[in-house]
Amino acid sequence: LGLLRYRKRLSEQSVDVDEQLQTPIESFDVPSKLIDNFNVANDGEMSKLQLQIYNVIGRYADLSLVTEGRQHEVLYCMHVLNHIIKTRNMVISNTRNLQELREKGTLTEDAIEMARDQGFSRCKALILCPMKKDAFRIVEYFKKLIFGDSTKPFVSNSQRFHDEFDDTGYRINAKREVEDEYRELMSGNLDDCFRIGVGIAKKSLKLYTSFDESDIIVASPLGLRTIVGDEEETNHQTDFLSSVEVVIIDKADIILMQNWEHLLHIMDSLHNRPEKLNVDISRVRQWALSEHTKFYRQTLLFSSMKLAECEALFALKCFNFAGFFSHFPQSTGILNCIDVPVYQQLHRLVVNSAEQQSDERFEYFRQKILCKCEQGTVIFIPSYFDFVRIRNLFKVDGESFVQLNEYAKQGKGIKSLVFYQPPSNPQFYSQFINMTAQDHPVQVTIIHNKFDSIRMSNIFGDQMYSQISNSPKNVILLMSQ
Repeated sequence: LGLLRYRKRLSEQSVDVDEQLQTPIESFDVPSKLIDNFNVANDGEMSKLQLQIYNVIGRYADLSLVTEGRQHEVLYCMHVLNHIIKTRNMVISNTRNLQELREKGTLTEDAIEMARDQGFSRCKALILCPMKKDAFRIVEYFKKLIFGDSTKPFVSNSQRFHDEFDDTGYRINAKREVEDEYRELMSGNLDDCFRIGVGIAKKSLKLYTSFDESDIIVASPLGLRTIVGDEEETNHQTDFLSSVEVVIIDKADIILMQNWEHLLHIMDSLHNRPEKLNVDISRVRQWALSEHTKFYRQTLLFSSMKLAECEALFALKCFNFAGFFSHFPQSTGILNCIDVPVYQQLHRLVVNSAEQQSDERFEYFRQKILCKCEQGTVIFIPSYFDFVRIRNLFKVDGESFVQLNEYAKQGKGIKSLVFYQPPSNPQFYSQFINMTAQDHPVQVTIIHNKFDSIRMSNIFGDQMYSQISNSPKNVILLMSQ
């Protein structure tokens, strides 16, 4: 698993986790049947890596994990089901005890207080993923974890689910030259606007339950945003998110390429006091009544690469008292993926605050970089807001330019590259450079500041970026053959 760093929420201290994280799965109070069915869903027993991951998940601490595989998906599905089952069993047990005390005439206020075991709403888990094909796998995991290898699982609305979420058969043309990773990503059911409620019953899996009657909601950020809306909208709905206790954000790197603002809006919509109460108030936990639910919410985030946006999300939107585990895999960079000679100019922009970096980057580009751009220069702008700003600048100045986006054909005749900001996906850096098939080294200019440290490390590697950041020079030249 590599280096994990644990931060306590109630102190500034950070410690590196060097323990093996090999506590047996049975120690986390997971039912034996669920463990047996896990082996079915996992196509084998839990691996050492999976056990290490669950050792963090099972502690109910927050986790930001960098992983390129899918071995984590079945883990968080089992964790969610285990949480739902334990919560339901506790509610049933407390209800039975209260009823017995009431019948005996020995019911006391202390007994009622001890039986507080619910939130304002039923939904306990929210799983956010980018596309329908991801949601399809998640629900299939739920089915296998509940029913194992049974040939007759009871799943309500199963046919409707398959019609809407199963593989559409879409594939990228085999003749098109693209990376294998991109080909896999852009194949299958790519719909990014969806949401589905899931209910867990004793012997059945209910799909398309109303959100008020759902134990789990699986959705894309866009799909849920259309329901949540904004406060000024008449159809603004957040009551069903008031008592979410586990939030899972899978494939955060893909969500970042969709619209990160939708995700942030959803995180801000959690744990609001509901407008209508459909619950016995005597059973609601005190920390929910005191609007402290956010301190008891676990957030699990998975991404194929380190992202500054993920670090910011945990710093600003997550408050779990159990602490935060962050994954720090070593980065060797992607410079070895560059196949052409390249002349790189690294312009370090000195900024004092994150709020000012957009304006200062724009001014630096306008005054120092734009005047050096010649015909055939491609300017890579990761942020759409910055893209609009640069586009408007070109229109005002009467510059001759062509707009390119993900739907445009591959650029031809690229003579030089300007990276307005380092791309969040480091592969974009090497891929754009490799598009420039020239006899002489291609000139690449990149503007960066201290807030781009994770992006720069992903591109140049931890060791080289350490040298770059510690250099007294604000402009560094790198030449490679």
